[in-house]
Amino acid sequence: MDRLSKEDYKEAIGYLKRYNYNCVSILTARLNIIDISSPKMDGLPKAPYSISDSVYNSVIRLQEDITLNKALKEWKIVKKALELTDKITKEIFEEEFEKRRK
Repeated sequence: MDRLSKEDYKEAIGYLKRYNYNCVSILTARLNIIDISSPKMDGLPKAPYSISDSVYNSVIRLQEDITLNKALKEWKIVKKALELTDKITKEIFEEEFEKRRK
């Protein structure tokens, strides 16, 4: 297995340390940008597949939020690492189980 360089290792440690913070900041940013409110009932007919300006503006703000995007990137990296680690651990366990069974 390849070893990580010191820089990559330090970066990975930082991602792990900020994992919970990133989860909270992602949820907070999302709640701050997406205003949860009831739809306006003005009695006018609406197009079946149209989006309102407020929804469009919220989507644009979510896409352009630099700190949110950085937090999402780091969160996804940690989630992928945890999934890979879980998969590798399961394979090692199954391999050891098969060795002991024989």
